[in-house]
Amino acid sequence: MSVCVSFKKGKSIQPKDLFDKLMKYGEAIIITSDEFPHLRFGIYKESLRGVEVNDWEDEYEVRICTCSSHADYRLFVLTIDALMDLLSAPAYAEGDDSPIYNAFKTFDAEWIEREIISGWKTICTFSKYEEAPVLFGLFFKFCVGPHVLNSFDINICKPDCAKFQKLEQYLVVIQWGFSNSKKTKTNLAIPSSDNKEKLTISYIAIENNKLDDFDYVQQESLFGIVDMDNDDSVIIRFEDLHKILDDDSNFARFDEYQIRQCGIVTVEEVRGMLQRAKKYVPANFFQSPTQPGRGYDEKQNTFVLMWNPDTSAITMEQYVENIRTFGEEKLYLSIHDWKEAKMGDRFYIICTGDDYMSVVMSGTLGSHPYISPLYKGKGKKTYVVNLSPNMMLNPQTAPRLTVEELEAVVPDFMWRGGYSGRCLSKAQAEAMEKLYCVFLKKLEEVEDGINIRVKHVMETISV
Repeated sequence: MSVCVSFKKGKSIQPKDLFDKLMKYGEAIIITSDEFPHLRFGIYKESLRGVEVNDWEDEYEVRICTCSSHADYRLFVLTIDALMDLLSAPAYAEGDDSPIYNAFKTFDAEWIEREIISGWKTICTFSKYEEAPVLFGLFFKFCVGPHVLNSFDINICKPDCAKFQKLEQYLVVIQWGFSNSKKTKTNLAIPSSDNKEKLTISYIAIENNKLDDFDYVQQESLFGIVDMDNDDSVIIRFEDLHKILDDDSNFARFDEYQIRQCGIVTVEEVRGMLQRAKKYVPANFFQSPTQPGRGYDEKQNTFVLMWNPDTSAITMEQYVENIRTFGEEKLYLSIHDWKEAKMGDRFYIICTGDDYMSVVMSGTLGSHPYISPLYKGKGKKTYVVNLSPNMMLNPQTAPRLTVEELEAVVPDFMWRGGYSGRCLSKAQAEAMEKLYCVFLKKLEEVEDGINIRVKHVMETISV
């Protein structure tokens, strides 16, 4: 996603000619690539993604990518004006044969503002699908999705465009703050079965009781920890990285998924992360689980979890607050049939309070079962699973799929009580899925980001 302007080659220019010209506009230009065929540069401590100038066979091209800063767009216009002067030629917008003779008139302040708002609205749209695009900044990759938008109180369903400015300012500060920082090592690994796709791993290594030298963990497809001293290792999806940080972690998230050191990280802390990560290892790195309401998959088991807001540690008020952040707070519940559960299986949560007996959440298991953090070492062990929702609703205000409707379709299951985390039979799960598909489509039509959140599917995305 970008805007391109091209110039037909009548004569050649040197990179120095362009940079000298830009300096005369009074901007402090920082150059990260100073040779053709690809130039890249930005404005000191104001650029986020910078501007590119490419030297192709028969034309020069000026490109700016979406979600760039105001300063980047200002520099984009100045670059076009500078090339017009150097080449004594008009510019042409991509897909338009009409010549541009005045860059400042064609790409004025209103145009810039429209482009910036359009870019961030596109990110909001992707976030409805729980997607977080990886964007290439002037110095390093960054990622923006539901977590970042929520932290700036941006409702992805109805975004307040005035809040995009603070988000831009934050990302610019981070980009420049990390301009000289050291990232983790990256390897090419994990080929698909047909060898057509390969996933990269950003990893931390432990050797001779010492950690690699790094400042932040760089975004890649996967994250790994290799403990050479103990011949132990783990690989998980990068988006699950934040889940393995404990409350006293010396790491902190600085965008959607990437983390930085914010204290003295020890070997012991990373070894603890390694062990916690083992419950997040998926069966297949190349395949995402099918979400409830998106079709039946017989490879997935389906579990019904029970939640009574009157007796649970999670109150109705806490649950409603989590709708806006879509379960960012590491939601987990007990699971009775834990031996049959695995990461990627699907679940439905039934609210068992007398007033709201209905489905309030659905999704897939975000971890393998593990012993509850509340277990004190005595008595029967309780197993829990982390939850990765694809739907959350407020039963006090939103349309509901009631227990009566569930009983009509799956009469041979106890919907009004029983243990939390019981596994449905294949026939029960398939019947439930048919009913839920219809319900989920209705919710998508009235989703507001506050009382209802739905994870959309990419096949229907329209940006």
